[in-house]
Amino acid sequence: MPKTYLFYDLETTGRNPAFDQILQFAAIRTDLNLNELERHTLQIKLNRDVTPDPEAILIHRIPISAMLQGETEITGIEKIHALLNSPDTLSGGYNTLGFDDEFLRFSFHRNLLPPYTHQWANGCGRFDLYPLTQLYYLYHNDCLNWPVTNEGKISLKLENLSLANGLAQGAAHQAITDVEATVALAKIFFKNKEKWSYAMDTFNKEIDLKRRANIKDFLEIEGEKYQIALLLGKTGGAEFFQYPVLSLGQHSHYKNQTLWLRLDKPELTTTTLETLPKTTWTARQKPGETFLFPYHGRFKQHLTAERHKITEDNLHWLQSNHELLREIQAYYRDYKYPEASNLDVDADLYIKGFLTREEERLCGQFHAVPDDKKSQVISRFQNPRLQEIATRIMGRHYPQYLSSTLTEKFEHYLSQLNSVSGEDAPTDWRNEKRLTSSAALEKLAAIKQAGELDTEKMALLNELEEYLISK
Repeated sequence: MPKTYLFYDLETTGRNPAFDQILQFAAIRTDLNLNELERHTLQIKLNRDVTPDPEAILIHRIPISAMLQGETEITGIEKIHALLNSPDTLSGGYNTLGFDDEFLRFSFHRNLLPPYTHQWANGCGRFDLYPLTQLYYLYHNDCLNWPVTNEGKISLKLENLSLANGLAQGAAHQAITDVEATVALAKIFFKNKEKWSYAMDTFNKEIDLKRRANIKDFLEIEGEKYQIALLLGKTGGAEFFQYPVLSLGQHSHYKNQTLWLRLDKPELTTTTLETLPKTTWTARQKPGETFLFPYHGRFKQHLTAERHKITEDNLHWLQSNHELLREIQAYYRDYKYPEASNLDVDADLYIKGFLTREEERLCGQFHAVPDDKKSQVISRFQNPRLQEIATRIMGRHYPQYLSSTLTEKFEHYLSQLNSVSGEDAPTDWRNEKRLTSSAALEKLAAIKQAGELDTEKMALLNELEEYLISK
């Protein structure tokens, strides 16, 4: 059982966890009764090989002048890694499993630190208050004032919840302000300890798997049972943040993922072998990350009559078309991401698999030795991939200790980044391209042309433009 919660938040240069970087990190550690024990704030300096996204700057409003100050990335990430890996720490925040946690994994990977240990080792684990907030909105909604947009839609954005309930002072999208708001939100939920305990247990994989196994709603076809459930998340407030799903089983290649076919889409009954990718939708789920409810009783109260009828019609159709259901199941269970055409070592975490024990030992050694000795450790790596990652770390933070050969290698890497067009840019595991200076300038120009920018936003974009041109 964890002994402390670590609530944290990140502000980043963009949304790509493989190529963007953390600029601000803030955390508040509490005991299990949410009493504050300590807090941390870090400002991390922009790396030479990272291009800030203009859209991100307009959200967090961190100017380039501030990005160019702070701790080096490797120093900051080492501190963050130590905080999350402190024994018996349950770490999380608001939408951290949807965004921040993956950012941390790639940041750890890019700095030769174990990317997954904070999820399971030494009594550590993760949580996320965003699906918890969805749960409370649906079933315990007397605890908060729920903000509504000008269009009359419910909004669970943290900044809107904070404003409606006075959770924190200060500007939204500043890391420490968002952490303070998240802790305040947790304290409201914590007032009912029984509900809080039930909800937080969902992030315990063993408990979550037992709860899922106890869902007894099934579609039975020729002796084979397909579990039916309500999946929380993955959709908006207009659909009450949930939809009915049918279990398609375990993914054949991504072993920690189960697949769930969405049941409330009328297009499902038009599915043929040719149209299958366009008329069916599935959600990939990992245990311990969100809520699955039984498809009966009070859990169905938020399904409209129309969605309920579509779901029932689709279940009858699937029962009458069981061969096609098996084709749908096989398609999604066997589906793999297309192979990345220009995969970068910063982005290959999910593709290359786990390090060997010897590689883990050398990574630890790389961090342990003095800065002027790190280049010697690079020569001991047998894996060219790790050599490249370590060389980039040295080039970013300790260029004075690089050999002439490695200096030339790092400078060649930088010159490639500065010269490539958007089409030739390195890609991540999803085939999404790294943001280059030229692509960022194009995006920036389009934002300016669209107008509706206040003085502060225009100043931020002008400063970014000057920086990108000078790179």
